[in-house]
Amino acid sequence: MIADANEVIVACARLPQPLQAATRAALRAQLPYGRQLQLGSEPLRQSHSLLGVALACELLARVARRPLRASQLRYGAGGKPYAPGFPDFSIAHAGDWVVCAVANRGAIGVDIEVIRSADMSVASTAGASTPGALAHWSGREATLKAAGATLDEMARVQGGGTHWRFRARRWYGHAPRLAPGTVLRVVSSLPIARCRLLRRPAERVIARQQAQR
Repeated sequence: MIADANEVIVACARLPQPLQAATRAALRAQLPYGRQLQLGSEPLRQSHSLLGVALACELLARVARRPLRASQLRYGAGGKPYAPGFPDFSIAHAGDWVVCAVANRGAIGVDIEVIRSADMSVASTAGASTPGALAHWSGREATLKAAGATLDEMARVQGGGTHWRFRARRWYGHAPRLAPGTVLRVVSSLPIARCRLLRRPAERVIARQQAQR
């Protein structure tokens, strides 16, 4: 398990192009049937979702020191994935980036955004047209994901930076540095003593996931 009780590990991979159709089909077949139906058909978005699952399985297996198959994943009412008997985790993707955060104790949420010259649609919807506002949006979204909530409750998230309030409880934020032009936020139900960032080659993560039977 993670050495420190409140340590968070974030695995990240970059995937600029869609996976081959055969690869997507093979990875999709590993998922629970209900999730397969929700995956969507747009090639790059589907590829990012499948890479997120592969990152989660790899990272959770590393943390728990036992294998995890994609078929073991379940999804809560708010859409947050979980694996019974494994630590809490969260997946996000934006632009070319896919990330997965795992916490040894408590709940965890992660969000990533890409800063563009033009306002991002999600940012402009919330009035977040500057990097600072986008970072605040990302922290709020990570809080929702940690709580297993949806964007419908965004207005109820209060605070900023390292301290957030939602559903009458306190949440703790962290801002790992990933790459220029990206905003990465992690929020946990427990104070984060340390946050480790692992960069993983997408092709290796996908190859390991394909090898699962």
